[in-house]
Amino acid sequence: MDIDFEKARKGLTNFLVKQGGTVRIDELHTRSQFKYGAGHQEFSKIMESLVSEGRVAFADGEFTVTDAGRAWIDELKAAKKAREA
Repeated sequence: MDIDFEKARKGLTNFLVKQGGTVRIDELHTRSQFKYGAGHQEFSKIMESLVSEGRVAFADGEFTVTDAGRAWIDELKAAKKAREA
């Protein structure tokens, strides 16, 4: 199954924000499988890309959205709102 890589990146980052900023890896992995069809390798690529860009951090089995990740999600939401206006 092909996944929309960028949609999954945005969606998982937004999910982190909505969950208060930090989510266990197993919970985020399950969400990526069911919501975006991303298996283990795709999930790893998605999260590695977000970590390398500084949008999320990983430690002690948990992903945490960074200030840069929150700002990215805010920018995406503002752009969507502007398009809908």
